[in-house]
Amino acid sequence: MMLRNLCCCSLRYSCMIIAITTICFYLIEMIAHGDDTVFMHEHEEVRKRWTLFLQSFILSIGIIVSLLLYYGSYKNRRSLVIPWIVVFVITFIIYLVLAIAETIKLSPSVWITVLQFVVLAIMLYFLLVVYSFCRELGSDPDSLHV
Repeated sequence: MMLRNLCCCSLRYSCMIIAITTICFYLIEMIAHGDDTVFMHEHEEVRKRWTLFLQSFILSIGIIVSLLLYYGSYKNRRSLVIPWIVVFVITFIIYLVLAIAETIKLSPSVWITVLQFVVLAIMLYFLLVVYSFCRELGSDPDSLHV
């Protein structure tokens, strides 16, 4: 599926907006929520430290590849956009599994469940836009240079 526009913008500018948005999301998630996030909840102290490490790792990698996405979009470099897609697919799958597992195991409030799946829907939309931009760049041989 190829998407052409996001809010009346080209795919290139849409990817820049997505990069800025995901950087903000990752930073807010890291700073504001600490070790109790929308997707990871843990009450035992030992597991809480593991959750914090896992979350910090995921969010740090997310910030790095979002910076690459921004720069790759700015310079029309497909090779800098692809890492974001790979990491974002992995992050999406992790968040999806965590959301489903939490819904089944812990029976969270309706608000938390709705919030998790709204975030997942937004993530999926972002992924489709960036993938479409990457395919658009794929037709340009100059876009593969780093």
